[in-house]
Amino acid sequence: DQIEVNESNSIINFLINVTNGFVAPFTDIIPPSYNFPLVLDAGFAVLIYITWGTVLVLFISAFLQESKKEIVKDSTDAVFKFVESLLVLRLIFDFFSLNLETPFVNMITEGTRWAEGLIESSFLGDRMNISVLLMLFILVIFDLITERIIDMIVSNGDKSE
Repeated sequence: DQIEVNESNSIINFLINVTNGFVAPFTDIIPPSYNFPLVLDAGFAVLIYITWGTVLVLFISAFLQESKKEIVKDSTDAVFKFVESLLVLRLIFDFFSLNLETPFVNMITEGTRWAEGLIESSFLGDRMNISVLLMLFILVIFDLITERIIDMIVSNGDKSE
């Protein structure tokens, strides 16, 4: 969007049409009042796709493990990572006051409402929801504890055989 290209060229036109489909959910996430010289929607889309693609690969590859312990451990870890990424996105959206009218931001905000309400205060005005930050911290600790519990259960099961 920032460079002048000949959109009548069939290859350029094809690339624009393909990439627009991937970037469309992130259009107008950055409010126009920020006056950024670059269109950050595409960069944001790339970060989201890389992050969630990595989590999806972790989840799928978990089922390619040889031991049941690794399958359970890796798939559980992938689910935790996905939920943690949602909470991190929520914190980013709140901090930068991104456009709540866009479907993607609204989906993340509404999808993480369950993390609100632990603490009724906010930090930095409305830019930092302490409750969501605390829930992220709790979830990371729970992720680590769950991993240890799975290790103990499976290692006890291996000893009894």
